[in-house]
Amino acid sequence: MTSARTQKARRPSRVRLDSQIQDLFKDKVYDQPVPDLVKRTRLPYMLVYNIVHRRVKTISPRNFEILFGEAPPVQTVHKVDGTWFRKMARLWLYLNEHRTQTDLSRVLGIVHGTRKADNRVFNGQIQSVDAALEQAMARELLACGLDAQTSEQWIAELEKLPPQARVPYRHIRPHLLFLQQTLKIHPNAILRQRFDRYEREELSSISTEIYERALSLRRRTEMALSAGSRVELEKIREEIYGPKAGYRLYSEVEPELKFLQKYAARGPKRYLGRGIGIYQRGICKHLPAANARRIQADCAAFIEQHSELRLLELPPIHQRRRISSLIEVLASHAANLLMHGKGLELEKRILAPIRPQADYKQRHNGFTRFDQAPRALGMKQKAFDLMVAENCNIFREVGHYDRQWYLSDLYLKELSAKPVFALITAKYELLSKRLRKELANTCLN
Repeated sequence: MTSARTQKARRPSRVRLDSQIQDLFKDKVYDQPVPDLVKRTRLPYMLVYNIVHRRVKTISPRNFEILFGEAPPVQTVHKVDGTWFRKMARLWLYLNEHRTQTDLSRVLGIVHGTRKADNRVFNGQIQSVDAALEQAMARELLACGLDAQTSEQWIAELEKLPPQARVPYRHIRPHLLFLQQTLKIHPNAILRQRFDRYEREELSSISTEIYERALSLRRRTEMALSAGSRVELEKIREEIYGPKAGYRLYSEVEPELKFLQKYAARGPKRYLGRGIGIYQRGICKHLPAANARRIQADCAAFIEQHSELRLLELPPIHQRRRISSLIEVLASHAANLLMHGKGLELEKRILAPIRPQADYKQRHNGFTRFDQAPRALGMKQKAFDLMVAENCNIFREVGHYDRQWYLSDLYLKELSAKPVFALITAKYELLSKRLRKELANTCLN
């Protein structure tokens, strides 16, 4: 059902000059000389000419009465005022912040393939739209969980928001040129608009979202350059243009390939199918994904067979894995120490609040639901539940009950800031793993 607001927004429907009307007024209009009709109706010459020669599909009700001498017939509404459609489209784009008008046009079936959207539908240059298009837009909002009434409420709230701040183009230009020179990323890919339109001053500002994205890309690029990370630079470029289907970056497996060449005496040609020089010079940046998986599998198998290899001799990814395993062992040992004697006392001191209880009850400090607190602390749900069960008195002091339990944001910030809290996290993660294993080994019959 169409709401009363939508009905109010509809413009008077234009009259379609279908075959029935053309046959009905054949003698009165369509077979008459154009100059005579123009003189009688005083309508624009080209309008009358195009109507007589059947080049016009619709006209306004007023022009229909002037030309045909009677009220237009009742017809099914095909065109409606596009105001409500544009408001719904703006809400959809707000909810789907990473999508564009072209994406929405493809969703609605307005454009297909690589064609661009007709922005006149969205900016109001074309005032009316097909009624079917308005209904399709309403269905897309319904797919987002918004019925007609909720859509009206959300659109009203959206219209109250201040307009999005714009950034002058001159502020982003140095960043665009840096990325183009360093990563060969064309400015069009970041601006989502033709670069030359800004250079010719047809456009003068950009959204804060695009500016922040360009700034973030530059910072990451500078960090990758300072670290000498070729793979990170190529990954940044792939974020813009998308990965190459069925291929992997050569720089991702380059350390493992060199390791196999040095320690396993395996030539790179057996994996690449060609000489390595074309990759080292940067002419070819990708290799088939199957070849990359083979390099990684052979490297892992060789390392497993040669345990005498030193840590510094391993490729970086295998170094990180060994260090991570060592840290897990140390964390597990430290967690075991916290389960007995003085370790339990240390845990109580770590979890104890450092402020008066009244400070954690203040509403202006904010509260987080208990089921969302594990994410704030970087813990898994089961580990968090075990920690709360073991220290329920402490959490009751900093908690707040309002039909369900909440934790003070102030306490969560203090707890996360304590470096030794990582030991408590490790302890209860270890306990939750042990509990899962015990349940898995328990016979339920």
